[in-house]
Amino acid sequence: MVLRSKAQRFSTLVQYGADMRLSRALQEKLMDVRLRDKLLAEGKLTKEEVKKFLDGTADEAKNATYTDEKSDED
Repeated sequence: MVLRSKAQRFSTLVQYGADMRLSRALQEKLMDVRLRDKLLAEGKLTKEEVKKFLDGTADEAKNATYTDEKSDED
């Protein structure tokens, strides 16, 4: 049995956290609407993967801010 120091265990946890954040960031990049449609068309992403991702995201509609835009002609 190998005993690891607190510093070694902490380092492992920090690395795991960094890996998880990077993994999440890459996943979100793949689901960016600007890339998603291209990846779907190329078969590199499935509709099921997109649905699973979207089902796992929070609805932030309540935080939306709406503005009235005026054209230059007004």
